[in-house]
Amino acid sequence: MADTKFGLTLKKLMPDGVVVIDKTRGVTSHDVVDRVRRITGHTRVGHFGTLDPMATGVLPVALGGATRLQQFYLGSRKVYSGTIRFGFSTSTYDSEGRPSSEEKIVSILAKELEEVRGQFVGPIQQTPPAFSAKKIRGVSSHRLARKNQPVELKPIQVEVYRFDLSLISPGEAEFEVECSGGTYVRSLAHEMGLKLGCGAHLTSLRRLASGEFTLGQALDFNLLTREPEGDSPPVVWMSHMIPINKLLSWMASVYVPDEDLRRVKHGMTIRVEGKQIIAEGLTLTASPAPCWVRLLNGADDLIGMGRVDFSNSRDDLWEIKPKIVFSSA
Repeated sequence: MADTKFGLTLKKLMPDGVVVIDKTRGVTSHDVVDRVRRITGHTRVGHFGTLDPMATGVLPVALGGATRLQQFYLGSRKVYSGTIRFGFSTSTYDSEGRPSSEEKIVSILAKELEEVRGQFVGPIQQTPPAFSAKKIRGVSSHRLARKNQPVELKPIQVEVYRFDLSLISPGEAEFEVECSGGTYVRSLAHEMGLKLGCGAHLTSLRRLASGEFTLGQALDFNLLTREPEGDSPPVVWMSHMIPINKLLSWMASVYVPDEDLRRVKHGMTIRVEGKQIIAEGLTLTASPAPCWVRLLNGADDLIGMGRVDFSNSRDDLWEIKPKIVFSSA
């Protein structure tokens, strides 16, 4: 059985949390997770949102109990920058694929680009690329596409909050886009090409932010790959680790009374007074449906995640059912 003193030592030293990686081009998100797992010694490691191999930038990687928070990040806003080439489309909607249309010499005007850009801002229906992780009868569509099997994906609704474009040549444009989770920027480029009648694909893509995580917090993947020298463990990543207590800070938080900590530990429903809720604008009337809240102890430790059941709450007494409980409880 593998037993490295570096892995065991670091696992004891490091609490659960997130390390934001600046992924390099040509590396898969799975490769990053494997590397983090090997270097940190953590057995539970996962990422918050896949990045294509050709893409670079922000890839939040969760360690330990933080992996259980993945569901709260998959729909978070993303910010990307990159380059679109006009003139032909590709099978993957980016420069990694084979050409899927004849190449045309194009000379797009800024006015034309602006008119088309406006059609991709706001809530839109978008068809995911055939080469994607979308499932078709339990099989990833990219697996079917690589076997040249038919792939039919239904359009999904996404939202583009901001889409800035600027021509850098007659057939190429740089962009920055802020969009909802689940948006395929490759599809934006491909569909713009269809609208312009010339075909288009991505030549570069960089994620600048994912939810609350930004490039300013990121550790270069190349630094992450450095091996330990002599008896020194690779601790550079530890200074970039965001503790689990700092995660989801934008959500409502509830201080759990000491007498209820045992109930939370065993997943039992608790009732708390409204004054124990730390949230801006969260009231019984404003949130009639069940909502998630962070559960904190008196030391500000995140001990779990619970759901407020407003149907069973009354006056200023809220009923909360713990759904995720951490070892800190």
